Amino acid sequence: MSDAVRIASLEAKDIYNAAVGACGETRDIPLYYPDGTPRYRVFSNSLDNSLDLMKLKEIYSKVYRKKDFSEEYKGQEYSRHVINVKFGYSHRLFNRSSGGVYIAEGYSLPYVKERMSGSILIENGRPIAVRTDTPSEYSEDIKLFSPYFGYKDGAYRLVSGSPVIMSSAKLREYLYENGFECGGIRYVRWKRSSGSSRVGKCLFINEKLYERMHKWECCGIEPEEGSEVDLAAFEAYIALTASSITDTLELPPESFLIIPDHDSVFTTRAANVTYENGVLSAKEENVTVSNSIFDGQSLLDISAFPEKYKKRSMLLLRQRMFKSAAFKCDIQRFFRDNGITEISQLSGITLARDIGEIKIITTPSSIKYTKFGGVKKWLRKLESVFGIVKYEKSTRHFSDGMVSCHYQLINSLRLSQGQVKELLRPAFEYISSVRDEPAVLKHHLSLECGTARAAYTKNDMIFGLMSVNEKFSDTGLYREFRQRLVRAMIRELKRGHIPINGNYSVMLGSGVEMLLQSIGRFDGKGILGEGRIYTERFPFGKKLLGSRSPHVCAGNIFIAENTDCELIRRYFPLSKEVVYVDAANNNLLQRLNGADFDSDSLLLTDNEILLEAAQRGYDIFTVPTNSVYAEKTKRHYTKREQCELDIKTSVNRIGEIINLSQLLNSIYWENINSGRSHERNRALYLDICSLAVLSNIEIDRAKKEFGFDTAKELAVIKKRHCVKENGRSVKPMFFKMIAEENGFGVSELCVYRYFDTAMDKVYGEVSRFGSARSLRTLPQPIALSALAEKCARLGRNAGYQKRDKALEYIRSVNAKLCELYSGYDEKNREEREEINDLAEHMKIECMSVFNSLVNSEKTAFLILKAIEEDENRDIRHRVLRSAFGSTDTVFYKIMSEEKASVRVLVPDKNGDIDIFGRRYRIGSVGDAE
Repeated sequence: MSDAVRIASLEAKDIYNAAVGACGETRDIPLYYPDGTPRYRVFSNSLDNSLDLMKLKEIYSKVYRKKDFSEEYKGQEYSRHVINVKFGYSHRLFNRSSGGVYIAEGYSLPYVKERMSGSILIENGRPIAVRTDTPSEYSEDIKLFSPYFGYKDGAYRLVSGSPVIMSSAKLREYLYENGFECGGIRYVRWKRSSGSSRVGKCLFINEKLYERMHKWECCGIEPEEGSEVDLAAFEAYIALTASSITDTLELPPESFLIIPDHDSVFTTRAANVTYENGVLSAKEENVTVSNSIFDGQSLLDISAFPEKYKKRSMLLLRQRMFKSAAFKCDIQRFFRDNGITEISQLSGITLARDIGEIKIITTPSSIKYTKFGGVKKWLRKLESVFGIVKYEKSTRHFSDGMVSCHYQLINSLRLSQGQVKELLRPAFEYISSVRDEPAVLKHHLSLECGTARAAYTKNDMIFGLMSVNEKFSDTGLYREFRQRLVRAMIRELKRGHIPINGNYSVMLGSGVEMLLQSIGRFDGKGILGEGRIYTERFPFGKKLLGSRSPHVCAGNIFIAENTDCELIRRYFPLSKEVVYVDAANNNLLQRLNGADFDSDSLLLTDNEILLEAAQRGYDIFTVPTNSVYAEKTKRHYTKREQCELDIKTSVNRIGEIINLSQLLNSIYWENINSGRSHERNRALYLDICSLAVLSNIEIDRAKKEFGFDTAKELAVIKKRHCVKENGRSVKPMFFKMIAEENGFGVSELCVYRYFDTAMDKVYGEVSRFGSARSLRTLPQPIALSALAEKCARLGRNAGYQKRDKALEYIRSVNAKLCELYSGYDEKNREEREEINDLAEHMKIECMSVFNSLVNSEKTAFLILKAIEEDENRDIRHRVLRSAFGSTDTVFYKIMSEEKASVRVLVPDKNGDIDIFGRRYRIGSVGDAE
């Protein structure tokens, strides 16, 4: 497996500006410095390890007869043959560039830099560039830039927005149709992943590589230019091979058995969401539901699971036009148990000639090719190398066996103040233990004690010192770090990230039923039945609560009893991170907000507080059920229609939908807690159900098209329910924190107050805990040099000269860094990235030179003493970063003398330290050894 390859990421407006150069120069966007090294800020994206990347390298070597698809620089691969294009800005008459310089359309920054001596550049009476927000003398020439720029407070300023020449939509249309040139290579539109499409990005590829890559990814479909095609689906499915992979798996075509999907059709009462006559609405009524109970999953024989993944039970696989979660299953044992010895006894399509060749059972729902062609044709086109995207993983939050809850689940439950306090109590106790006992803090960070670590960051340095010297916990550095850590833990609790017993489990749907389908013996009935699941993470017979993301309302809560099943145990060796569920004849998939079985996971917990609250309303809240169907939009395979589709999918409102749903949940629970019945709040609840369905639709927009405007529907729902005071929107207090955490700031158009809703109760309790708790009275912190006091006795005068030389060097580097960062806050994102890149190179060089100057324990000790003095406060951070930037420095050596006595937590059922029900005692690294 190759490493990921860094690729350039460019704004469409900059590409277009280069293409329409107005000054007669040869225009280009420099991807490399003059010495040939890549411009790190430009190469800000990457092509991950993927089937695409593997094929790209193969095709490149055939086209160019060379193997230099990428070049290595400082341990990282860079390639110029694929460019990520962003469409975040429009192209204006004057476009902002670095240093606050606005440049006229068609002119480049290098051109301007070469000719601009002051703050204004005029050529032949035409305004070319103006530097803003920098002290400048007034010139009459600024009038040529009117009305867009003027002079105020001693500097040229942007007065009004520069007019748009090309909107971002028009830029996209231009580049899709025309492509562009950069660095001597012509680029054409290639593809975009579903995730990239939601934020408007698209990959462009070296034109010489495009035809072969596109032919390969189409897997024989190859729609003709202008032909009618399900464009949304096609664009999504050719991007499957771009998914990041961790490994590969060999599955030859003859190892496949493709069986029919099964739709379980039944009638149930639900909150049925429809879009009819231009109106989105939800209504409680009987509705016919059709569940595809094998949707997106495969069964992979135990013998085909790679040794590397022998403890895992699910591999998410990718191939051309194929996406499936493959669950470990003893397929051959099932065949033997049921007397299946001949291919003719199977119910499905296979190229196998012997029953023993069957290693994977799948359905057309995993083979996206069936949207455009037949199964047998796909098998004939199939390559045997599959990408492994991911596998199920155990959770490690706060402590083994714990999982972090989330605010969407909490705010869909009716919790009393007492229940909230009890829910938070274990977390409060744990935070107190982290605060008071260094061994618990190390356990929280999963530190490998007794082992130094390179200090790429300040936290790395603290982790390293904590791991090798017990006395470090008495220093001011440790206490500052601990305070930051505790504040972060409290902040997470305010966000609803409360530790509870449980895990995230990948759903396996009707696996035994899938085996029966493969031999024609499935009768449509599930072996578990409604309200039952199978998981080895919890004891059998336990009631469990499940929640999938996005979780919007109480109707998305799932409660089931963990039920033992001999057939599941016999054929499915499942890890604790896989849960077997049954979607036959019950509304499970809609309850879990549009779930399927292509690696969707559930938060599962047996937390009694959450379970009790969920069970109280389980039969009251009808399940939001999606009866809004995607339009069969007639699109044609053209650049223009690809552009229209990408513009449409680039506007994604999932965040707005979730935020509105949680606001309405808060209003709903406040109404209920004030005495209003569910019946009186039914209309409100049904609108929340509409939002649940909308969230699912919005996620699907990258591969399906829908005939309504989400923004319009959100506005209608807001108008019906949102509360206002003096013209300002009223929102729950926890929204304020979430807005701040997401970097949006607190809006003056909103007023925040405590609602009688679960998340505001959580927010209030955690705020009180954070305010009331203070550090216990501690003795004065010791200096860092005190951890190496024995070095003070090494040679009375030794090391002072080297100390002074090393500190002088650090001070000179600091001065250069300060100069480099001058005016950093006023610079744009690209300038900041370039500054950060240069600064990082300087810091790495500084570490190397500094440690070559400090080659004795005495000198190292004297340096630690020196930085405790006020006169050296300005270089303290740079000294520490350099001193502990590598594990083999003399600084780590003098700190590690007592590493065997470092205190750690040791599991002990009789121990006196309780962490979420698991007991520990204090031991030491020396004891463990």
